[in-house]
Amino acid sequence: MESVTENQNPAPTSMIRSTSDLSSWDRMNESHTAQWQETSFNSLGESANQNEQDQTHPHSIGQAGNKPHEFIRIESRLKTILSNIPGLVFECTLNENNEISFSYVNEGCQAMLGITPEQLNANPHLLFDIILPADRESFLESMRASAASLSVWNWEGGLWMEKWQDVKSVSLRATATRNQQDKVLWSGIITNITQSRNEKMALDEITNRFKAIVSNIPSLVFQCTLNNRNDIVFNYLSDGCYALLGAHSDILFKAPERLIEIILPEDRESFFKSMHESAENRSAWNWEGGLWIEEWQDIKLVNLRASAMLNAQGQVQWCGLITNITQSKKEKKELERSNQQLEELSSHMALVKEQERLHIAREIHDNIGGNLSAIKIGISSLIKGLEKQQPALIEKAMKLEELVDSTFDDTHKITADLRPGVLELGIVAALEWHAREFENRMGIPVSFKTNEENLELDMDSAIVLFRVCQEANTNTAKYAKAGSIEVELMHQADEIVLQISDDGIGIKPEDKLKKHAFGLRGMVERVQAVGGRISIEPGLIAGTKILVRLPYNPCYKLDI
Repeated sequence: MESVTENQNPAPTSMIRSTSDLSSWDRMNESHTAQWQETSFNSLGESANQNEQDQTHPHSIGQAGNKPHEFIRIESRLKTILSNIPGLVFECTLNENNEISFSYVNEGCQAMLGITPEQLNANPHLLFDIILPADRESFLESMRASAASLSVWNWEGGLWMEKWQDVKSVSLRATATRNQQDKVLWSGIITNITQSRNEKMALDEITNRFKAIVSNIPSLVFQCTLNNRNDIVFNYLSDGCYALLGAHSDILFKAPERLIEIILPEDRESFFKSMHESAENRSAWNWEGGLWIEEWQDIKLVNLRASAMLNAQGQVQWCGLITNITQSKKEKKELERSNQQLEELSSHMALVKEQERLHIAREIHDNIGGNLSAIKIGISSLIKGLEKQQPALIEKAMKLEELVDSTFDDTHKITADLRPGVLELGIVAALEWHAREFENRMGIPVSFKTNEENLELDMDSAIVLFRVCQEANTNTAKYAKAGSIEVELMHQADEIVLQISDDGIGIKPEDKLKKHAFGLRGMVERVQAVGGRISIEPGLIAGTKILVRLPYNPCYKLDI
């Protein structure tokens, strides 16, 4: 029978006594609790025996015989529950010497403290001994405070587990009452919180790191969600909120629409468009715009950048930064304006230099050329007038005549370099002449092709194309180690395209950044001066390809 079986292994007296104060574990009714408090181990055994006899004589079963059976059944259930609780369930009192005396310890004692319940019952000081020295004072203080006011005993601390050479963090929670002997009686549990405490410490460390990082970021760090009404709701705002937006974080928590209100009207559409695109595609939210800060009567330019994700409620959530880019924008605009002015100045200087070349070439041709012609005529007259009996003078005069002829040739070369006269015949003829001249002088074959033999260009564009071809071929001869060069001049719709290719070692990106790459920069400045574009890149297989595109307008002429 159930009652007989349970009675064969009766609970100890301390266990029975503990049930009078652990009513919260099974919510027993008051009548049973009062009966259990008056019941002793002997009377429990007698009642169980009586119950066994009553079962053999059904006609003698009465109300008094049912109580021990009900008590043992509930007590057995309570023992089962206590044995499965993940912790050390205990009942203890304070003896006359204000020392703890355990009256009940469940089987979790071994797993929790590394000692058996019998060892702890025999020597309660074992618990105090394994408490870390730094936590012993708080253990005693919390115990005394609970005993004095019969309040809940709460304590957390560490235990040194000699067996495992490890520290275990535990939490003690017990209810304080007074028993029939007017002693303080605690009924409670000690649980292992090592993992949760480690997790909390790790979380605290991460939180502190996050706060330290955020506090040093010169931007507003935020987290916000898009609620069911498609309105922004802020979950987090860093301390930089007021400095950037002119509003404290608590105001934006309560009224997120304040952010929308300070966005400049012309930038609100782009703000909402970028926000909804990010929410729809779960892509990065990137927006730049202006904010009107009423308090400072000023406009701030900001950049918002955030990552989008779904939170646990299925709402779109962003984590990101709002950065003040006012100063950088101003500096960028100033730099762009300075670069533009520099480019305009360089282009102007390129045109001015070409005009100066033309002027010098004309001066050399008109003045020096005329003077040399007069000198040659005079020397020829002197030679004719000298008598044959003066051979020394005649020889000197003839050497002077040869020197004048040589000066004539040098003058022609200088004039051609400054302003090739062949350009007067057109850009096609000029490039064909340059190809033959370069091939004869440098020994590198140059092929020239065009799709329009009678192409007419304004002189400025023609000079730019000719000079680019000159500089490109000169660089090829110096650095490329090329075996051949191809020059193509094409008229395509409203553009003139000049392509120069070689089969040499090819140009490297760093070559264009060298300090003394004046030839390459000169080509760029010349082309930009007439509104064109130029690219200087490595060839598809080998060598270098230079591509120039100029607007086609025969009447186009720059005024200097």
